[in-house]
Amino acid sequence: MSYRIEKVNIETIEDAQYRNYFDCASLQRQKKAMRYRRKEDSIRCIMGEVLLKKALKEYGEDISHYQIKARKHGKPYLEPAGENIRELYYNISHSGKWVYLILSDNEVGIDVEKITDKATGIARRFFTEGENRYIAQSDCPDEAFTRLWTIKEAYIKYLGTGLSKDLKSFEINISGDKVEITDQGVTQNVLVTSKKMQEYYVAYVTYNYNNSCMKESEGNEERENISIRINSLSGNVSDSSCTNCCNDDVDR
Repeated sequence: MSYRIEKVNIETIEDAQYRNYFDCASLQRQKKAMRYRRKEDSIRCIMGEVLLKKALKEYGEDISHYQIKARKHGKPYLEPAGENIRELYYNISHSGKWVYLILSDNEVGIDVEKITDKATGIARRFFTEGENRYIAQSDCPDEAFTRLWTIKEAYIKYLGTGLSKDLKSFEINISGDKVEITDQGVTQNVLVTSKKMQEYYVAYVTYNYNNSCMKESEGNEERENISIRINSLSGNVSDSSCTNCCNDDVDR
């Protein structure tokens, strides 16, 4: 199993860059971006497609090789548009200034959240007793809550169930750097990665082929696209990045 993480800080995207990315986006993506009232939301929308194109190119694929469709609960997936095209899976999350994308050869889920100070009320309502104990015993309850919340979100996005799944039906168990998920009493065979990045937490969940949580296999990459230059759009994102080939939402 391998995966790639692509991320971008939208505060680094200058107006000229955004206009270029917008012009090269699919027609559907442009229409969606124009529906947002806030400029930041429009930028997040466009950058989601930019990161997907870039991640696909790293795998030797192009977005035109796929149709983007949605499953029952809205999770988008890549359907190969022809024969001899590898199956790949992706997920996107954004919060504040960050947009994150994960692309893998198996199901994935990712979530990024800014650390919140509203831990107590939400945790009592949606978290298990064990998770509430973890928060109460933490030196920084707000960070502990946000870490748990991102893992929970990443897991239900990995499953593709959305919020139709009761958040108390599974439990996050954290011991040092080790993270396990117990769902209806059964420890799940997933790889959970949870990281703090300044005032944010990010978590991603993938299938664990090696059956060893928190062990990232050789070749997995995380890239921070802080400044994606206009003149590198076709070279670093996609050779066909200006084709209208994305026919559905990518922001899920």
